[in-house]
Amino acid sequence: MPGADLPRRASGRVERAAADADFGPWADGAEAAPDDWRAWLRLGIAYDNAGDRRRARAAIRRAIALARG
Repeated sequence: MPGADLPRRASGRVERAAADADFGPWADGAEAAPDDWRAWLRLGIAYDNAGDRRRARAAIRRAIALARG
């Protein structure tokens, strides 16, 4: 999962610079498999780790829509 092995702040949030550096593979995964809800969920988590809540919510909503069929 995105952010599982990234350094964290004292608050428990992932360090933003590390999240930004880790973002690429998750975006590539969603681009490579646009109909896979799992890829979109991972992308949403990666967006959340990077601090982009708006895009995180949109990606997770897309994952839910794909999972529902």
